[in-house]
Amino acid sequence: MKHYGKICTLMYDLDKPVVPEVDLAFFQNYVEKSNGPILQPMVGTGRFALPLMEKGFKIDGVDASADMLAKYRRVCKERGYDANIYENTLAEMELPELYALIFITSGSFSLITDDEEISRSLANINRHLLPGGSFVFEVSEYHDAHHLDHHWNGKWLKSPKGEIVLQSVVQNDQDRNSDIVHSLVRYELIKDGRLVDTEFLEFTLKYYNKGGDTLKALLEEHGFEDVIYYNSYDKTYDKNRTSFNLIVECRKKQ
Repeated sequence: MKHYGKICTLMYDLDKPVVPEVDLAFFQNYVEKSNGPILQPMVGTGRFALPLMEKGFKIDGVDASADMLAKYRRVCKERGYDANIYENTLAEMELPELYALIFITSGSFSLITDDEEISRSLANINRHLLPGGSFVFEVSEYHDAHHLDHHWNGKWLKSPKGEIVLQSVVQNDQDRNSDIVHSLVRYELIKDGRLVDTEFLEFTLKYYNKGGDTLKALLEEHGFEDVIYYNSYDKTYDKNRTSFNLIVECRKKQ
């Protein structure tokens, strides 16, 4: 997967400044019940971890984007939060601690689309869990009616410094009927009416359970059990709901 750059990080923070209370409460419930260390991979700029640490929890974090982690480390230092923060991918991370809970929010696990990297990532997550430890994460779920709603879309936001951040997204029409969607994202930074910087991101997203329950088998293959699905933060599953990520709860085998 590609790593988020500086302009992408700025757009991410402007577009998603706070976590909705219902989202945060869902993951906080697992954090509160965790009997041991907690890790959030794909932590980004700390959108979930920071409000949880503000409530008194210690959350270690790992992410592959140096630009996102730079923002996260800066905020942790400013607020005096004691967090272990690591720069690495899920497939390659080698952390000094085992965890009672590992959680990944916002469908971020679907950003890993290569089968070998997915396999190595799941094996590595399992290896970093204590026996019986919980793994809770979100992915994008495939539906028979899945199709590309928009070939192009875009938006712009203004930073506190008065800069304009413009995001343009073009989706690949060849992805129709596939379980992986490819998009090309262009980020532009505009200051005083002039373009000052540009970034391109090749964005891919994997949809799970096309043609059957493939995810449960994959998790069991990599040492997980007690797999439960939700597609609502009230811990229910409605097969007719198609506008929500698939939430997965499972445990490392004892």
